[in-house]
Amino acid sequence: MSELATTAPPPPLRLIRRSRTHGIEVLSAPDGRKDENQALDIVQHLGRGIVETAKDGSRLCLRGGSTPLEVVDTGDWRRRSLPDDSSGCERFSFSPRGSYLITWQRPSPENFPDGSLRCWSLTDLTLAKSFHCKLLNRGGIDATLAWSGDEKVAFHSTTNTISIYDGTLKEKLATIKCDALKAFQASPGMIPYGVAAFVPELKGRPATVKVYQFPFSEESDGQTCAKSF
Repeated sequence: MSELATTAPPPPLRLIRRSRTHGIEVLSAPDGRKDENQALDIVQHLGRGIVETAKDGSRLCLRGGSTPLEVVDTGDWRRRSLPDDSSGCERFSFSPRGSYLITWQRPSPENFPDGSLRCWSLTDLTLAKSFHCKLLNRGGIDATLAWSGDEKVAFHSTTNTISIYDGTLKEKLATIKCDALKAFQASPGMIPYGVAAFVPELKGRPATVKVYQFPFSEESDGQTCAKSF
């Protein structure tokens, strides 16, 4: 069989732009835009607000002022709204494969007794888990809650600790102890999973980056190397 017959056509090129007239628009060139002078088609008007995209482009999330967050599936442009209390969300982000949406808003014991850093399953828009989080790290949501590239495990940081969960956040698998932890970064790769932890300079001690690998045995803390600077 010829290579032409077995090769799948490239996905359409899609761009997101903000216009003064219609707000956020999605543009597409269905034929792969063979002609550089070809105009892009407007395929969807999303309204005004702030938009975040999943890495694979399969979903968008919209924040439009006082309205609840909306999740848009780009395959059929279906729009689904999160609960009303998501209207005050300040930060939101997708997991690597777009299976989950993580939202953060300022803590309120009355409205969010289980925590205001919340993770939503985008299969049915149910709340998978909540965490207490007064302030986000400078790196944003990904520096507080992050998944491995295959979404099989998730990492959540608190004071001096990185907790490792299964990808659905239902079970805690392990804990990494790291005194004076300031921030962390999860590796985008597959098993064995890597995570780098940053400990800033403190009382004359140099700053340090520690690298951990999971899974690790009960006799080990998972640390594989460290670098001070």
